Amino acid sequence: MPASKIVLITPSDLAELPSPVVDNLPEGAEATVDISFEKTQYLKAAPHWAVGIAQEYQIPLLYFSVLSAATFVFFGPPKYLIGDGQRRIWPSPESMTSPPEWVNFPRKRN
Repeated sequence: MPASKIVLITPSDLAELPSPVVDNLPEGAEATVDISFEKTQYLKAAPHWAVGIAQEYQIPLLYFSVLSAATFVFFGPPKYLIGDGQRRIWPSPESMTSPPEWVNFPRKRN
């Protein structure tokens, strides 16, 4: 297993970037804990405003999602979610019964 890289950040590395007001969300709502389940769909659309700002100032992006980490492991990196990548990794329903290539760590079997 490859060694993991730990990156330490300090408060001086962070800048406050408050979310804008989004229709159907209460002011200041930035996470699922801030809203009811029925409003989660509106939170999913909220972070798109940050991409343009980050690109303009060459700031690395952090991906926001209301889905669990296990869901992302199953679907894989973004390059596998569209076009030929998706067809290559999941060519058939049967292909979803074994671990994909990006799950290259030991797993416990019962």
